[in-house]
Amino acid sequence: ESRIGLALFDDCPEIGSCIAYEEVGSAPLDSIVLNTFYLLPGTYYLLISSYESFNPCIEDFDLKISGNPTVCPTPEGIELQEVGLNHAHLSWDSNMIQSWEYAFGEIGFDIDNATPLLSNDTFAVIEALDPDIQYDFYLRTHCGTGYESSWSMISFETLNYGDNCDAAKIINLDATPFIDLSQSTCGAGNDYDQTCMNDHDSGEDFIYSFTIDETEVMDVLLDPKTSEYAAMALFDGCPDEGNCLIEVHQDASTDLLVIPSTELQPGTYFLMVSSQFE
Repeated sequence: ESRIGLALFDDCPEIGSCIAYEEVGSAPLDSIVLNTFYLLPGTYYLLISSYESFNPCIEDFDLKISGNPTVCPTPEGIELQEVGLNHAHLSWDSNMIQSWEYAFGEIGFDIDNATPLLSNDTFAVIEALDPDIQYDFYLRTHCGTGYESSWSMISFETLNYGDNCDAAKIINLDATPFIDLSQSTCGAGNDYDQTCMNDHDSGEDFIYSFTIDETEVMDVLLDPKTSEYAAMALFDGCPDEGNCLIEVHQDASTDLLVIPSTELQPGTYFLMVSSQFE
């Protein structure tokens, strides 16, 4: 019985990083295969060894190395992990590749005139984006200077104010009354549909947030204009986890919705506007 290993390093094994490793430990021994991987230009070291307790040396072995230096693989598995008002977090598969280039811009931008950014990670965190804008994200494998793959692309849209608790529209209480005219829940998504509003949260939601430093008494008025089955509720946390403090709704009516004078203790609150949808 024996145990034999095969490892690839980016420098002498005692100081380099291990890029790939495989071992076998059965009798008779099977072949050891390092699966497909891609290397940047440079010098590499291949270590072949055995486990001394089983066999102090390898008496006889054959080695075969195959490669195709003309192929730089196109990136795979690009996914949008997180998106906010002003940022996006994207990731992609490693596939034993070490370096990539990416570029981004508003949807339809000219990738040929872009200046790509180099990354040695399998993710990108993009910041300083604008809310409610569609973006294109381009990614290609960097196999060496002047040796890159073709581009892969994914599109995403940043959140708009009110889409969810992370993008809640902030109510500024320094200047009262706070008035927000011609607002809409359309396009905001239905992120919270298991609240104290029952069926009246089955439509799309718009989320406000405000923070008070001292006890205050507040009144909230919502004019649904021509929309029936509108509703709103006040929570002491995001609607999916906070306590519902008060809820008001109307059915086949366009009457004003009013949260009457309510005393609130210092803290952060969320106001959710939604509607019933069947």
